Amino acid sequence: MADAPTELRLTSLEVMLAELTSAVAQTTRNVDRLSREMDRFKDEVREWATAFQDQTQGWQEQSRAEMSDWRTAFQSQTKEWQESLQADMSARDEKSAADLAAWREENRQETRRLNKQLGEIANKQGRMAEDLAAPSICRILKEVLRVDDNEICVSNVRVRRRHPDGKSVREFDVIAECGEVVLVNETKSTLSPADVDHLLKTLTDVKTYFPEYRHRRLMGSVATLYVDESLVTYASSKGILVLAVGDELMDVMNPPGFTPRQY
Repeated sequence: MADAPTELRLTSLEVMLAELTSAVAQTTRNVDRLSREMDRFKDEVREWATAFQDQTQGWQEQSRAEMSDWRTAFQSQTKEWQESLQADMSARDEKSAADLAAWREENRQETRRLNKQLGEIANKQGRMAEDLAAPSICRILKEVLRVDDNEICVSNVRVRRRHPDGKSVREFDVIAECGEVVLVNETKSTLSPADVDHLLKTLTDVKTYFPEYRHRRLMGSVATLYVDESLVTYASSKGILVLAVGDELMDVMNPPGFTPRQY
């Protein structure tokens, strides 16, 4: 039979074992509850993540659709702006070109009017050769010969020469020299076919009055204020330049491509 101290110890151990068993059972219950709570939390997190992913995907798709719509609208608006700007610029360019052309034509008409007035004054004063023909002869001669503008050209007005036989003196309205070519010009207030024929005769006499031109090429021109188209045709058929008041002080009236005859 056990003594009292031993029974007391056994009782204490039984109590401690019972308490330990109870604590283990409680701990197990707590772990089970915590595990269930963790599972619920994980389920909630998965549900939240799935919902967030779905919502994010929806936002992305909506954003892409909105961005596509905006890009399409922006491109359409930009194209309209560009077309409107181009149309506006084109209209302005056409208006500017039309205004410039009108100004140039007005300026050309005014220049012609002034040149004609100057020609009429020179005609009244008997100075057409000096005031109209002479200032234009070298420019025209260089254009006809297609030589550089820096080429030397000398123009002389009212040139008087004595015939080698000493019996007569002749006056030439304008004589211009450019390289190997000499241009003989006669100026008339009113031009007729007879004046063209007279110039042709004069060209045959020039080398007699100017022996220094014996080995030079001669060209002829007639100058006047206004000239009829039929006279231009007649003079052109003879290889003679026809000069009259135009955009410049004097312009060539022969048809485009005309080449004057050289003697």
